[in-house]
Amino acid sequence: MLSFLKRYNFYLILILTLISKCSFAQTIFVNPPANSNSNLLPSQLVKEILLEGGECSGISNFQLKDNTSAPFPNPTRSWGYFERGNSDFPFEKGIVLTSGFAIDAIGPSEQETLSKGNRTWLGDADAEALAGVITYNSTVFEFDFVPQGNTISFNYIFASEEYPEWACSQYNDVFGFIISGPGIVNDPGLSGKNIALLPNGNPVTINNVNDQECGDDTYYVGGDFQDIGYDGRTTPLTAFAEVIPGQTYHIRLLVSDSGDERYDSAVFLEAGSFNLGLNIVDEQGIDVGENKYICGVDSYTLYIDSDNPSLQLQWYKDGNSIPGANSNLLTVSESGFYSINAISETCSQEDGVTVLFDAFEINAGEDFSLCSGEAWINLEYDILGEMTFQWQLNGEIITEATSDSLLISQHGTYVVTAYSSLGCIGTDSVMVSEGNGFVISNIEVGVDYIMIRASGGEEPYQYSIDGSTWQSDNYFYDLPSGDYTAYARSADGCIASKSFSVFNIPTLFTPNGDGINDTWRIKGVENYPNSQISIFDRHGRNVYESHLNSNEIWNGFFKNGKKAPTQDYWYILKIANDRTYSGTITVKSRSEKGM
Repeated sequence: MLSFLKRYNFYLILILTLISKCSFAQTIFVNPPANSNSNLLPSQLVKEILLEGGECSGISNFQLKDNTSAPFPNPTRSWGYFERGNSDFPFEKGIVLTSGFAIDAIGPSEQETLSKGNRTWLGDADAEALAGVITYNSTVFEFDFVPQGNTISFNYIFASEEYPEWACSQYNDVFGFIISGPGIVNDPGLSGKNIALLPNGNPVTINNVNDQECGDDTYYVGGDFQDIGYDGRTTPLTAFAEVIPGQTYHIRLLVSDSGDERYDSAVFLEAGSFNLGLNIVDEQGIDVGENKYICGVDSYTLYIDSDNPSLQLQWYKDGNSIPGANSNLLTVSESGFYSINAISETCSQEDGVTVLFDAFEINAGEDFSLCSGEAWINLEYDILGEMTFQWQLNGEIITEATSDSLLISQHGTYVVTAYSSLGCIGTDSVMVSEGNGFVISNIEVGVDYIMIRASGGEEPYQYSIDGSTWQSDNYFYDLPSGDYTAYARSADGCIASKSFSVFNIPTLFTPNGDGINDTWRIKGVENYPNSQISIFDRHGRNVYESHLNSNEIWNGFFKNGKKAPTQDYWYILKIANDRTYSGTITVKSRSEKGM
């Protein structure tokens, strides 16, 4: 009876947790009961979601490593199906692998600390080779596949509860995509080659991607989040590998806790992004995309990215088969929609492209009024090889303007001409008239948001922080630290702008002398010399203050030279442009994680 009551209470708490999480309309959903994809086995998820059918993939020999205490269909299993819902998460749907409970990926991130699993849930040898330390709580999807093209790729996002406090520490939770097979050279210590890499070739890890002193914040997005439960994540990234079509390869998709079993991490894999070929490409093997503009020549050759001799090929123009067009290349001389149908022993695949001869156009946008500040003119166009641009204002060449966007502060007629290395030329113009009475009156910078207030002109207003993408909501959330320009646009087309800055203020540092996260730093403060910091202990005593000329705010010592003991402190940060931030900073001298 007691065992029954314990189990009943566990599932009651779980149900209440799910109801609480799912009540947030702006979050993703994980294994939603009403969606049949939530009931798919792992191998089915890979074929039906990651490959969206994957008829030509030859998926086989699927193996799963996960939490043996919560196997499928346990609602607390470590993997599952997710969908965006009404949130702003970059991927519409896909698969999530975690080192905790998959349902904990549901937002918002400030609800609880995600730290599930214990040391009976083991790690993984590849994960330990990547992390350099012992690992726990590994979830691994691995399987064989047969690519149809010369390359494979898929899109992913890494997220973790280790962010931001445990970045730059030994708790470097790890994930990897390990591929092996013909032509693949294994990385040292791994069962294959890790293709979870940044564009610069470095592996994607917590210590490589963060906004602390040890990492690169180019690919980092910090919380709090409404859409996911983790405190930090990467931008969408792409894994890529060159392969031999028709050969069998093996891949391991894995995520693990490193150093201990606490603070969970996850990898989100975008649905349909596991591309095994077949694609129409150019002579260099680059995907031609949906539209291909051809200028200055009479003909152009299309290729497919496969050398598989077992494929039966047929090219089409505007839906009609082209007699005799059965090879892996096609030379065309007329505009139209060209497609390829590739048939193997068990399935068929198609790809297509619209080819346009001498039809290059650019779009500089509609005419508008400039009321105050500055505004951007941004071109819309298809990239055609190497592009160069020339801008004119009222017939005079703007010599310093050579890019595809122009920041303006003067009224007049702007003309832009785009030149392509393929011989294409496009021209457009925008008239910017003088407006008045419409201004940005204030920009409120909060902890995780900024709010733009505008006045004058004709309502309703629209707002932007890049001068290109506009929205009716005057709130913007979770902006990375940096300098920005806010834009507002009235209904009668008048644009106003105003500059502001966002600081991502860390909430913890560890001045224990280990050389990792020993000082409290706030990126961007160095741009506002003579800013001032004041630190207070829990009794309200002023224990430290300084004028700032770098991004180092505090080294963890009081103004009397004594080391600050482990506890929370209040701070008041006065920025030189009359903005004030206040909050708490945790000083933690111990190197171990708390329970």
